[in-house]
Amino acid sequence: MRVIEVDKKMSALRRGASEEPPRLLLICGATGVGKSTVAVEAAQRLGFSRLLSSDAIREIMRAGTDEVEQPALFRSSFSRGEAGDAVVDWLDTCLAVKTGITATISRARREGIDLVLEGVHLVPENRWLREWREAGGLAVGVVLHVDQENDHIGMLERREEHSWRRADRYVAAIRRLRAIQSGILERAKITDWVEIETTRTADVVARIEHLFDLQWNASRS
Repeated sequence: MRVIEVDKKMSALRRGASEEPPRLLLICGATGVGKSTVAVEAAQRLGFSRLLSSDAIREIMRAGTDEVEQPALFRSSFSRGEAGDAVVDWLDTCLAVKTGITATISRARREGIDLVLEGVHLVPENRWLREWREAGGLAVGVVLHVDQENDHIGMLERREEHSWRRADRYVAAIRRLRAIQSGILERAKITDWVEIETTRTADVVARIEHLFDLQWNASRS
């Protein structure tokens, strides 16, 4: 599980005035496109007070759930499920975690806390962003993706150097991962989520910061 609490005093210094609206940053994308790396860097550079992953939410939900009753909660987002179709199977795992994701966002919204939430279980939709903005905050959703399959494989292999996750398992499932990425991008087209190609963007966090700046300026005009 990954839950990072950034020093609140530093967060306030970076954000400036304490009356600035709370921010929500949602980062989705297929496995291996850099979500965790971008989320950690965004939390540090932009002074977010809380960082959470959908994997962490899933682990918490598993603790009180029977695997027989909710099998999608206990398998990988890219593993073969009942449907056998990569996108449908992925959506099943997302649906199993959605209540936990929504509850996490709702709590942060009520408490007025900055939140970065990343994960493959986030299906692009406007509801989370809209409700956060209607409560007076700033909300940005981004879809990270990697256009070239070889680049995607390279990122999966490099990830192994910094974690316990073996790359061969993910590389063997690259066709399903690519199909899931296509499914995510297709759903993002009808939302306010912004697509960012990880390997072609020099500074992803700077791009995200610009998106928040645009919203902030629009809210004051």
